[in-house]
Amino acid sequence: MTEYLHQLKEIEFTDFWLQAKSELFLQHLPDTKNKRVLDLGSGTGLLSFKLAERGWKVDALEPSAEAVQWIREKKGRNVNVIHNSLEGFKGKKKYALIVASDVLEHIEDDESALEKINEMLEPGGTFILSVPAHPALWNAHDEYCEHCRRYRKSELHQKLKKHFNVEKLRYWNFAMLPIALANKMLYQKKYPHQAINSVGWLNRSLTAYYLMVENTVAFPIGISLFAVAKKA
Repeated sequence: MTEYLHQLKEIEFTDFWLQAKSELFLQHLPDTKNKRVLDLGSGTGLLSFKLAERGWKVDALEPSAEAVQWIREKKGRNVNVIHNSLEGFKGKKKYALIVASDVLEHIEDDESALEKINEMLEPGGTFILSVPAHPALWNAHDEYCEHCRRYRKSELHQKLKKHFNVEKLRYWNFAMLPIALANKMLYQKKYPHQAINSVGWLNRSLTAYYLMVENTVAFPIGISLFAVAKKA
């Protein structure tokens, strides 16, 4: 996983997938006076700093010591980085918003994680998350990233509704479905983020497509799931 974070660090400000996914989260921010947010598994800090730019006071929770150092080196205002996992975190604050961008699939006991996330939210607080979809698409990239599972849409809905009111649950990343299928059946390699990023015109075209299409059109299928839930 650390190797993968190193790769994302090199391309975080330009990669079409990283940029579009972070913007998708930002499209669904709650309108609230309390601007305190917990970014679970903050990785390189991309989403944390984008949230801070919009006035949020961010606690960036990250288990990788190297990633924690990267975030600290950026020295952004309103970003407090915490070196810990969700399981080990004992924060006493209540958050108006908790975000988890491709994090839940890394946690073995995801139902306990969802219960803890609910407890850390203030009444009416918002939980925004994305996870990989379709167990049938499990491939070498999932193993490389140390995933515990991919989710069925119905499964994620059932797990979320035990603790939250689910306001939105949709597929995302329809365009990469052919690549995911080919990788499953033929190649069995990690996804080529850096290779795509190195082809400037392709990366720019995909960025525009994702921002204008994937982030606005709810396709009936995709290789990721995106959800917005509220604490009752």
